[in-house]
Amino acid sequence: MGSKSENMTRKKLIMKINTKKWCISILLLIGVVGIILISGCIHPGPSDVSQGYYEYPETWGRHKSDEVTSEQGFKTVVMFTKPSEGTSITYIAKTSVWKDTNEAKSVWKEAFNGSITNETDLNVNNLKGYEITRNESGTKSKMVIFIVDGMAYEFDYGFADNETSFNTSEAIFDNVVNSFKVK
Repeated sequence: MGSKSENMTRKKLIMKINTKKWCISILLLIGVVGIILISGCIHPGPSDVSQGYYEYPETWGRHKSDEVTSEQGFKTVVMFTKPSEGTSITYIAKTSVWKDTNEAKSVWKEAFNGSITNETDLNVNNLKGYEITRNESGTKSKMVIFIVDGMAYEFDYGFADNETSFNTSEAIFDNVVNSFKVK
């Protein structure tokens, strides 16, 4: 058995590896969604999503990616875009590399160090979550994560063309997050 410091070093190494895996997954997802949007392969779908895990703004365009596979750990990736301004909300359901929300929280704090302007622990429909607001080079965004039964449920909000657009649609994002349930 290793010493306490060796165990701490091992835990930090594992956390860094998990952070890198999660960041790579997010970058891959962003790339795939971008390619699909550019190629026109994503089409607005029916409003059946509001009958699932969360409500969403039905006046926004809905785009679902069929390009992400379960082999990559992704179960669902859906993006909603406000047509008039390009503001978007992305919902990702993926097999979690973290055991709980606290572990995800510490990884996010390390990964987004310096750009987090606000952070909040959430309790939504008896689910523990974590929310951050980020400002990276003048671009404001919000991210929320829930870890439930080995799954990571992430909501991302941003890409507003200006601060006013971000503030206007922030309440819509908060409503989407507050409606989240695991069935």
